[in-house]
Formats: sequence, structure tokens, C-alpha cells
Amino acid sequence: NRNEGFVFTSDNQFHRWLLGTDGSTGILQGNLGTSLRTRRPVIEMIREDFAWSLGLTVGSLVIAFLLCIPVGLYAASHTGGGTDRFLNAWTLVLFSLPAYLLATLLQLTFANPDFFDWLPATGAGPSRTDHPLFFQRIPYLVLPVICYLIAASGYLLRSIRDAGVRELATDHVRTALAKGQTLSRIKLYHVLRPMLPS
Repeated sequence: NRNEGFVFTSDNQFHRWLLGTDGSTGILQGNLGTSLRTRRPVIEMIREDFAWSLGLTVGSLVIAFLLCIPVGLYAASHTGGGTDRFLNAWTLVLFSLPAYLLATLLQLTFANPDFFDWLPATGAGPSRTDHPLFFQRIPYLVLPVICYLIAASGYLLRSIRDAGVRELATDHVRTALAKGQTLSRIKLYHVLRPMLPS
């Protein structure tokens, strides 16, 4: 028997990481361990940078919505046109492009001394102990924000465009057109409003 003599015990690396040992707690009690690089508790490092990551994500999504809503509504009101065809091809490319590959390409292009050494590749700017101003952090925000925008715009553009096409085909929109309302007003009050969550 190949398994003869094998005894299952909880004294192994996985169980020590999961449950803890020798008086220390494991990940189930919220102890994520110590960083091998900085020798600091991982939970403290996450706590320090959580607000920064949350702000970057929320800010990028707000910008993405502000850019994608007008473009998506324009494509919805011009179905079959050049903008609509380009948008369909563009969203297909974005859906097929992994975010990690996009981030790598951006770094190799715009943070590479051999090409365009315009932006920092990593980091979040000067240390908080130096009390940096917001504009000092802007160069560090450019690449992450662009990566977020491109990655999110594929889904947002397609969703807004498709929802706009459905709303433009409804009876109340055709009635508004028959009454002589402008297309921009219709898109704002009769198409965009039903698309927004109540």
C-alpha cells in the first residue's frame, strides 16, 4: 500500500496559516501574517493603503461614467452609423484585453526609459510624512486611472448603448419625438432617467 505509514495531522504549514499555532492566531481570526519584504503585519499595510485604493477606484469609475454615458447615448441614437460600428469593435477589443496585460503595456510604453519615460511606473507619490500636495501625486495617478478607465469602459459603453437602444424604441420616446422635442432633451429626460437606478 503506497499510503501505508501516512498519518494525517494538522501540524503542517497550511493549517498553521489557517488556524495559527503556539498562541498566535491564524487567518480565520484575521491574522494575515507578516510581510516577508517589510517584516510588518500584512493587515496594517492593507489598512494604510485601503483608503488610497478605494479613492482611486471610485474616482476612476466616476470619470468612466461621465465619459461613457454621452458616448454610449450618441451611439444608441445613431445605430448602424460609423460611431456605433467603431464602438462595437472597440468594446470587443476591450472585453478581450485582460487588465493585467493592459497595465503592463501602459508601463512598458509610458514609464520606460527606452520609449516614453513620462510617468512613474509604481508608487503613490511622496510619503505621507512629507505632507505632499495633491498635484504632487497626479503623475502617480495617471497610469492607474487610464488602466481603470479602459478596463471599465468596455462593459459600460456596451451596456449604456444597448440600454439606450431599448429606451429609444419605447412608445413614450416616439411620442416625445412626435411632439417635436429635441433629441438631446429626449436622451436626457426620457432615455437616461429610466436607465439610472431608482
